[in-house]
Amino acid sequence: MGYREDYEEHYKMKLDRSWEVHHIDYNHDNNDMSNLVALPDYLHRKLHRAYFRFKLAQQDFTLSDIKLHSGKLCNHTEFMSTLSEYIEVVEECTPYINLRDWKVW
Repeated sequence: MGYREDYEEHYKMKLDRSWEVHHIDYNHDNNDMSNLVALPDYLHRKLHRAYFRFKLAQQDFTLSDIKLHSGKLCNHTEFMSTLSEYIEVVEECTPYINLRDWKVW
């Protein structure tokens, strides 16, 4: 049985095909229920795109390249832009983590 089926069985629900089960830590070997969340497929794709863009930007520098000024990170516009985008999408996904505990689908 795959992690999607395990998720459905654990939460006693059947997900529509327009939903995908996401690994919160991006590790597909970690199928612990606390690491899985059902997301609408469009949001799941959006999350992975934002994460991929952030990881690419992150490869271009080290954290020491970023300067702290007045409590704000600065000096690497592309990194900050991708980090901001990723955080926004993660925040958009956060309510779905709470939904799994309600078992309302």
